[in-house]
Amino acid sequence: QRHTKISSIQSLFSLPASMLRFGVILSVALLLLLNTVAAQPAAPTDLQVTGYTSTSISFTWTGSAGANGYELNYYESGSGNLLQTISLPGTGTTYTMTGLTPNTLYELISVQAVDAAGTSGKSNEIQLETKPAAPTNLQVTDHTSTSISFTWTPSDGANSYELNYYESGAVSPHSVSVYGTSYTLTGLKPGVLYEDISLQAVSNAGTSGKSNEVQQETTPAAPTNLQVTGFSTTTISLKWDASVGAASYILNYYESGVDTSVPIPGTGTTYTMTGLNPGTLYELISVQVVNSAGTSDISNEVQQTTKDQVQKDPHMETFDGVRYNFQGLCTYVLSQDCKNINHPTFQVTADFRSKYSELLSKQVTRVDSVNIIVGGRQLVRILNNNSFLINGELLFSSFAVIGKNEGTVTVSDDHVHVELHRPNMSISWTKTTRGVSIIFNDEAMHGNVCGLLGNFNGNMEDDLMKPNGEIMSHSDIEEFGNSWELPGSCE
Repeated sequence: QRHTKISSIQSLFSLPASMLRFGVILSVALLLLLNTVAAQPAAPTDLQVTGYTSTSISFTWTGSAGANGYELNYYESGSGNLLQTISLPGTGTTYTMTGLTPNTLYELISVQAVDAAGTSGKSNEIQLETKPAAPTNLQVTDHTSTSISFTWTPSDGANSYELNYYESGAVSPHSVSVYGTSYTLTGLKPGVLYEDISLQAVSNAGTSGKSNEVQQETTPAAPTNLQVTGFSTTTISLKWDASVGAASYILNYYESGVDTSVPIPGTGTTYTMTGLNPGTLYELISVQVVNSAGTSDISNEVQQTTKDQVQKDPHMETFDGVRYNFQGLCTYVLSQDCKNINHPTFQVTADFRSKYSELLSKQVTRVDSVNIIVGGRQLVRILNNNSFLINGELLFSSFAVIGKNEGTVTVSDDHVHVELHRPNMSISWTKTTRGVSIIFNDEAMHGNVCGLLGNFNGNMEDDLMKPNGEIMSHSDIEEFGNSWELPGSCE
């Protein structure tokens, strides 16, 4: 353009003489104009991306000589083809666009140089998609001794996620690729703190920044080697191997349709269950560890039946825990209502009979049958072969209703179990040990019963009481036992 203007001036000197004076004046004016008009700057080159995140893109370019500023132009995908322009004063050749939309394509990005003469042409054009936004609301939803479960709010455009975490004390992080918006990390170590847990979204454009960080300690390992070390009519003793990190334990068991959990303070590895019912199966017995991280899985499970109050030779144990042996060959009152000792509302009696023991090579005494008498009539009679009579009718079934819904009889394997509604009590028979147990479900009976099994008042000192109220000592067991014999019942 400048070259064209000079050629026009030179042509003035070929004009006729008559026009020369006018041409000289015009040429001088044009020369003055050219001296005030500078050339436009050259376009910048080598525009390139030097870094980017979910909300920013950084650029560099080769500058243009004489430029005193630049203009950055771009289109945001989905913005309706609206050209965006950012003015960049100064001669710098780097810039970072911020406040961008995550997971969005920015295209036709170019730079133009600016000086007093105007604006250059465009540099080379480039395009770039920003990274996805970081996931949010990462949180722990559950944990065990070997796993931690998470959920989070997803990131638009993410194809997958990277879950990062440190095991306490470790120098290097662990990383695992996950999908969806929830995940359970498995194969972890019990009782270990997992920290700096974070999540990053991954898309075709790259990997986002980190989510919020969480941490979680796995619960301790379950106790092992739980076993029964002893039992009585009302107790079961247990022991187990310790668990690292335990602050306390929980004992669980199942009895007569009821699940029970008992906290065990401290870190000891033995415990005795007390206040149990005699002749009763306690099953699904397990132990769990408790600490600040939570409660462990259960240990191995064991089960145990408490001893009967009357068994074998027979060995006796009263409701209040007095133990003694009594050899008899008659029918004896195990327990009865003692408000009216001569006309009790109920009686449980046992027929003691002689039996030869091949193991001991001598005659021994065993309970041969059990009689349950209510209101003066024999309601149930349990025989030694696990058959039974209800109101005199012999039955061999596994279940029967007593009278007009007065109770039930249940037979299972080695046991016969009788439940009475009035009085509210249970009587159990064990065939192999010739064992008998009585459980009063009504606390009003406590202290109001008597017989070979005592008065159930919590005082061991007066358990050996005869029908006349006389308290006997252990040296007088035979006299005490015979005092509860039913007349005419001996062999």
